Amino acid sequence: MKISAIIFDMDGIIFDTERLYYKFWKIVLNNYGYNLTEEIYKETIGVNIRETEKILKKYFGEDLPFHEIYQKVLSLTQDYIEKKGVPIKKGLFELISFLEEKKVPKGIATSTEKDKAYYLLRKAGILEKFEAIVCGDEVSKSKPEPDIFLEVAKKLSVNPSYCIVLEDSENGILGAYRANMIPFLVLDFKHPKKEIMNLAYKVFNSLIEVREYLKEIL
Repeated sequence: MKISAIIFDMDGIIFDTERLYYKFWKIVLNNYGYNLTEEIYKETIGVNIRETEKILKKYFGEDLPFHEIYQKVLSLTQDYIEKKGVPIKKGLFELISFLEEKKVPKGIATSTEKDKAYYLLRKAGILEKFEAIVCGDEVSKSKPEPDIFLEVAKKLSVNPSYCIVLEDSENGILGAYRANMIPFLVLDFKHPKKEIMNLAYKVFNSLIEVREYLKEIL
């Protein structure tokens, strides 16, 4: 397999944050009288904040004070991270080191807004490890549209067809597939539907498994 770059999603791939976000969204929404179920939250995984707002208002109504609630979720998240650090997915550092050794370019395509993404990456000490980062507020269309992946490939000056994308969400896998890239599904908080899983080139349980597979093909 010819590989020109590896593109990482962030939440659920680099950071073990999806369960954390669900917990804080649930707490804050409950304080406002809304019941966030796991099923509703899972619809928001892999989309940008504009799409998240649309999804939550679909269930809770247009009167939902979304931005006020979102700021409180951000505050809880930041307090947690300042005290306990960023929860990092197992095998991340080893995978990054392996790709550096093989001189494979690394990018990030995250639906998270730039300020928040860069804050998390700096806290984890890995911001400088990636040659290109594109965030959810830097493209007009959210995943599952391919725009964010194609923009990362453009910044890396590589052929999209030879880019492996590490994703955990349905929207991410579909977006990578639409970008004509090579989707690797790394299972996390939400297991995609069968038809989406079938779009993945390979399915893994962890980044440790991803590294072992890449050892065989690089």
